[in-house]
Formats: sequence, structure tokens, C-alpha cells
Amino acid sequence: MPFQLAVVANRLNMALLKIVNRKYELRTKEWRMLTTLERFQPCSALKVAKTTSMDPARVSRAQTKLVKLGLVQAVTDVADRRRVVLSLTPVGQELIDELTPEALQTEEWLLGKLSSGERQQFKTIMDKLFTSTDEERRHG
Repeated sequence: MPFQLAVVANRLNMALLKIVNRKYELRTKEWRMLTTLERFQPCSALKVAKTTSMDPARVSRAQTKLVKLGLVQAVTDVADRRRVVLSLTPVGQELIDELTPEALQTEEWLLGKLSSGERQQFKTIMDKLFTSTDEERRHG
């Protein structure tokens, strides 16, 4: 089952990246960072890494690219000058707003194969797995 879950996740990722890449040459790590910032901004790169379970070096490379593209703003934290606070720029937010309907269509493409009861079960199971793997990662 882990193999099947990884393959389905990869297929969904590839479908989403086709949408994203029409405007920008972004990879999975950059898209994850954008969607994470939309949900948790402002936040540090470390928070992005922890939230997405991405390697901090990958987050750093994604941050550099997204700042260069003008999609993310990185500002030194006035309270802790060692920390950089990240947030979406207006252009980054516009991109998210523009792509969200198509991303939801891609989600529907995937979940459309399920009945409403199966969708609810799937959501419940995914929430449980997401929570339990996050707890395991933190307390591991």
C-alpha cells in the first residue's frame, strides 16, 4: 500500500505541476512552499520545512527561486535578526488565486471516482494519517 499511495501522490503532483508550469517553471518544492505560505504566512523557512516535511536545504533553494521570481518576500525578523520571515507577494497571491480553481478541478478528477461516502471515509483516513505521521515525526 505505501507504494500505491506514493504513486497516486506522484500522479496528482504531476497533474498539478502541469497547471502551475503554464505560467512559471516551478517544481513540486516551490509549489508546496507557495501553498504552505498561503495557509501559514508569515512564517519562517523552518516552519515551511516542518509543515511540509521537506529538507531545509530544499526549502532554502525553493525560497531563493520564489524570491527571484517575485512570488515570495523574505524579510529579516526585527525581533530575531537571524530569522527570515516569508510571505507571499501580491504576485504570488495572484498566482495562487488563479491556479486554485484548476487545482480543485484536479482534486475532483481524483476524488470523482469515489462515492460521497467513500470521499468522507478517505478524508477521515487522510486526516488521521496526516496527524499520526506528524506526531510520529515530531516525537519519533
